[in-house]
Formats: sequence, structure tokens, C-alpha cells
Amino acid sequence: MYSFFFTVQSVQRISTARGRKRVILINGVNINNIRCADDTVILAESEKQLQAMLDRIVEKKEYGMETNAKKTKMMHIGRDTKALTITVGNAVLEQVSKYSYLGHMIRGMLPL
Repeated sequence: MYSFFFTVQSVQRISTARGRKRVILINGVNINNIRCADDTVILAESEKQLQAMLDRIVEKKEYGMETNAKKTKMMHIGRDTKALTITVGNAVLEQVSKYSYLGHMIRGMLPL
């Protein structure tokens, strides 16, 4: 039962965070998030867009679920590393250069 409620809640929260701006186009479909179980990856083209999407997700607290800033990480992906300041409430999120997602290592630095 919890899984069903989390899935519904997760879909509702992410749906409200979606903007009209394309982030990644795959086979004609705009993608701005990737979800698996209770993990969500948010994709944005700018620091401002990422903060706005995260703010909309955080303000949706249906079913008593909240975003845990201590477990939430962020990463800039590109040829140059860029320090970002993204917050959840008053907490500044930790910026990482790599992380493991579904058994695959994602790195922020793209090869030249």
C-alpha cells in the first residue's frame, strides 16, 4: 500500500515541477526527470531552472512526505565544473562530482 501511495504522490509532485521548457529530447519526448522506486533525478538546463523545479517539488507535501536535504545531492554536468548553490528550505545541497545511480557511475565532467 505504501508503494502505491508513494508512486501516486511522486508522480503528482514531479508533474507539478515540469515546465514547458525542453531539457532532453528522446524520440520526440521531453525528459526532465528520471524515476526509479523512491529515487528521482531532476534534469535542468540552468541553476535557476533546477532551483525552481526543486522548489515546486518541495512545496508539495501531500501524504506527509518531505524532501530530505541531507540525502539530496546535486551535480553539474559539463566540460567545466561549476559550483552551484541549490537549496531545500534553508539547507544548501551538497554538490558531488559523481554518483552511482541504478548501478551505473554518473560523472559530472564530460570528456573533451
